Amino acid sequence: MNYRKLGKTNIEVSEIGFGALGIGGVFYGHKDRAESLRAIERALDLGINIFDTCPGYGNSEEILGEAFDGRRDQIVISTKISTRGFDTIAASVEHSLGRLRTDYLDVLQLRDPTPEKVSNLNVIEDMARLKEQGKIRCGSVTVGDSRLTQQALYAIEAGFDSIQMAYNMIFRDAAEAALPESGKADVGVLIRGPLCKGFLTSRIQSIPEETRAKGSFSQFTIDEAETLIRIQKELQFLAVPGRSLAQAAIQFAIRPESVSTVIPSMDQVAEVEELVGAITAPQLTDGEIEAATQVIRNNTAIEY
Repeated sequence: MNYRKLGKTNIEVSEIGFGALGIGGVFYGHKDRAESLRAIERALDLGINIFDTCPGYGNSEEILGEAFDGRRDQIVISTKISTRGFDTIAASVEHSLGRLRTDYLDVLQLRDPTPEKVSNLNVIEDMARLKEQGKIRCGSVTVGDSRLTQQALYAIEAGFDSIQMAYNMIFRDAAEAALPESGKADVGVLIRGPLCKGFLTSRIQSIPEETRAKGSFSQFTIDEAETLIRIQKELQFLAVPGRSLAQAAIQFAIRPESVSTVIPSMDQVAEVEELVGAITAPQLTDGEIEAATQVIRNNTAIEY
């Protein structure tokens, strides 16, 4: 595993992190707790040290708290502020600390930051106070997909320590407009969605018939999902001996120097092993990226 600094903080994070959305059992169906714990253990064995979670990810925080018991100093915990049912950011933090069985958070993130939201919630002031109290180490934001560039540039200007944003081989333009500025300001960047909700793996081959009737698949319209499957099939040339398509996607997402870590969702041991394998797999070439870009640009049904 390779490690990078999280911007100008003193926090060192693994290039590949553990996205803990899946283990919570809310978004991808019920998960076997024992298998989730085995996946976390394997991630630690392979050098992953940053784990990204959220109060809204079901019991994700509780499972991580169980897994990390007794070895907190080896782990970087990144979670988010819950504004549901809490009057203050501090109250949300206290509940996360309890579930995670720790007395501090390494990275605390506000979702969908806008000047109005930051002002109304007293985010800057509360994060500074929590730092002084030793409750958090890094004040951060996670920016929405539809307003990624705008929110990321605002977060950089506002002085947040790090930003979480979506970035992958297919949907890249918005992040690529913000990444150079984050690098100049030495703001850490956590990349979510490097596998494009599974479309940059070989797992999604078709849309189930029962899903078509619902009119959407994995948060995309049926037409968009079909386009993404077509793109995936046309990108299979990136899967070469010793490197899967998913590993190629991870390599793409970690290439920018301003990226600190990528945090794909993981919940199984085999998944952890494959994705961490991107570090030692044959690396993407500039020519392969150019060819992949052309494939993606030729599929104009997707808004990039």
